[in-house]
Amino acid sequence: MIKIRIGAFSKKHKVTQSTVRHYLDIGLLTTKKLGGQYFFHEKDSRDMEEIIKLKQLGFSLNEILKLLKYLRLTGIKTEEYNKLLVSMLEQKKIEIDKVWRKYEEINSKINETIETLQNTSKKESKIIGFPIAYLGILTCPECKSKLNINKGTINNSMLIEGSAICPCGYQAKIDYGILIEEKTVGKRDLNGNPWPSRDEYLKVVSSNYIKFINSGMNKITEKLKDYDRGSKLILELQHCVGYFLRYYIEYKSMDSTYILVDYDINKIIELKKDLELNREDVNFIFLCCNIDRIPLKDSSIDIVIDHWKTKDYALTNKDFVLKKVLHLLKSDGILGGVYPYFKNMKNIENIHEYALDYYKREKLIDKIENLGIVKESITDTDSIIESNPYNYDISGKEVYQMIYLGKVKT
Repeated sequence: MIKIRIGAFSKKHKVTQSTVRHYLDIGLLTTKKLGGQYFFHEKDSRDMEEIIKLKQLGFSLNEILKLLKYLRLTGIKTEEYNKLLVSMLEQKKIEIDKVWRKYEEINSKINETIETLQNTSKKESKIIGFPIAYLGILTCPECKSKLNINKGTINNSMLIEGSAICPCGYQAKIDYGILIEEKTVGKRDLNGNPWPSRDEYLKVVSSNYIKFINSGMNKITEKLKDYDRGSKLILELQHCVGYFLRYYIEYKSMDSTYILVDYDINKIIELKKDLELNREDVNFIFLCCNIDRIPLKDSSIDIVIDHWKTKDYALTNKDFVLKKVLHLLKSDGILGGVYPYFKNMKNIENIHEYALDYYKREKLIDKIENLGIVKESITDTDSIIESNPYNYDISGKEVYQMIYLGKVKT
């Protein structure tokens, strides 16, 4: 009787030694140890061939064990065994047919979705321009005079091309529906490094961190919904232009006009194309300029949304961003803010000293209310510790979010 060891046995049947050991553990193979070693006989090879054949038919290891027990009990493939096998094969066929139908349905839906997406990308999208109704609030950021519009191209009550000039020398152009102050146009970076793409960011950020950010956006959205009614002007302050809008857009009133500001023209164009392709809403204003040079009339904005912009602006500009924009808020205007903060200020290494106050909850509240904002409500989120290279200032630290709603003091 030829006996072979586990290495030769596994090689003969083209399986791993760990697979053989597992089959021994669960009783699919039944050889015994001799002197501390497994030795396999011809009978074990027949068992292994039967196991491989039954696996190819889709049987689970438990189902194969049931069949092998039957064979070992009778010693031969009896008629009863054949009936059992046929019965199990018929059941297996029913299961496979059910799975096959399911995957056919999935395949059909995949094809439909691909076709829909391809047709969407091929269709001619609308162009969102500067709304004619709001040309009257365009104001020189230097001398506060009303801007004059020259050589304008209008489509569907929106200005698509033109120029906005002031006698003092300020000038901007409207191109592709975006008001652009060319001397302030730049390329956004992150702490001196190239700004990450969405895919690059998603590769390193945790799902819990995204959930954390969404919890803050959800809380401030719930507060803002009561105020976003009718023809409101809403200004978003966001380091990554349109990030908050992508969450808020499902709740935004169709009558409100949402203002997006960034000095990186490519980021604005990318966001604008997405909105033109995927949204029916056209009530948006796109401004390519610095946040302290927004060319809009004082007291023209109904709602300012500050989503994490305060701390980002402090890091790069050593100043309080709300000081630069609150003059735009109406006398009864609303400030809705989401502000990350630390409870433990020890071992803060990645944040310059001049920006530390913007990570302190009570200091933040004082700074906001010293600008003439009266608190309506404050809530907080749970904390998270996130470590990724793109959120370097909070990386590795326990961070919370303060959800602040306030009104201009009248």
